Amino acid sequence: PPVCLGCEELLDYWDESAFCEECKKKWEEHKEEYCRKCGQPIKECWCGVPDNIGEIVDAEVHLVQYDKTESIIKNLLFIIKRKNRDSYFNFLCYEMYNELLPRLKDDDYVVTSVPRNPKTVRYYGHDQALCLAKGFSALSGFEYIDCLFNAGGERQKTLTRKQREVNAAQSYKIKAGYTSILK
Repeated sequence: PPVCLGCEELLDYWDESAFCEECKKKWEEHKEEYCRKCGQPIKECWCGVPDNIGEIVDAEVHLVQYDKTESIIKNLLFIIKRKNRDSYFNFLCYEMYNELLPRLKDDDYVVTSVPRNPKTVRYYGHDQALCLAKGFSALSGFEYIDCLFNAGGERQKTLTRKQREVNAAQSYKIKAGYTSILK
């Protein structure tokens, strides 16, 4: 049966919502927060983004601010990584679409995703980033391209922020033939 993405409370079987009423209210409040570091609205914040990212990324949009202690955000990420439920991905794809589309300057974009470790995909049966990217692509009309591959590396969750940056740069590579598309 469907459960709330925030608290995992059982939802009515026919309920199309991703959250119970209480968690839906919390989710909407999180979307209106300001960054704890720079004070910008979270939707406009670039904190934590490496300095050189602007060279290759046109825009970054945050839906909410991650907080290890905030159960609704933590639970949402935990659930979508482990459970392959269309309703969960549909909800998040619409959230991304509604927040991102108004910020894009034109229609010259492609969508891709950072691939999950193949062992993890086999274990859980899905790649949450791929599901979200393809869902956003379908809503926006932007082409999805499978241009990255996982070249190995350490598990990110055991690393510090700096170690994650280094590990990610070494772990993910652009497939042959796609370099010119991404520049």
